[in-house]
Amino acid sequence: MKGDYSKTYWCSKGRHQDKIVILEELIPTSGECSDNTPALEALRVAINLYHDVYNNGGWNFPAQIRDQFDLPVPYINPEDEEGDALYRDIAELPDSMIRQIEKVMDKLTLAAFKEHQKTATKEDLA
Repeated sequence: MKGDYSKTYWCSKGRHQDKIVILEELIPTSGECSDNTPALEALRVAINLYHDVYNNGGWNFPAQIRDQFDLPVPYINPEDEEGDALYRDIAELPDSMIRQIEKVMDKLTLAAFKEHQKTATKEDLA
């Protein structure tokens, strides 16, 4: 069964979309996040891999995507006749894979938001 990705962060309808919108403003356009925000840095890395999954089917970083989102091994499309092709687009991703990716994004988003709340000044939170 092909997956339904309509309620994902990719479609701006993730479970914690309101939080990720705030956090994305804190992520630099290039380079890593500051050393005192490890949860935000973990989210930044995941967002980049997430983009590769939904934009390219995970072709650019398959091993990192598999590890980051704890996906089954091998991370390939079982319908590919040669057995070596990754999912080519999000329409091919099965529901179970979409749910797992979103679950990890939820966890990373909440951790980064909690970190932000601890490190932000009162003015930042206003």
